[in-house]
Amino acid sequence: MALADPNVASRIETSGAEPGGAGGAAFGAFVASESKRWRQVVVDEKITQD
Repeated sequence: MALADPNVASRIETSGAEPGGAGGAAFGAFVASESKRWRQVVVDEKITQD
């Protein structure tokens, strides 16, 4: 796993993110959940791409 490489973890931390190793399925579930959450914000606030 890439996060086992100290250089990779360091670069992630330097960018302000938090390295984590939940795995592909958990990450996929997180992305799906966030997409649903923010899609609703866009709809509620009538945000357009203009």
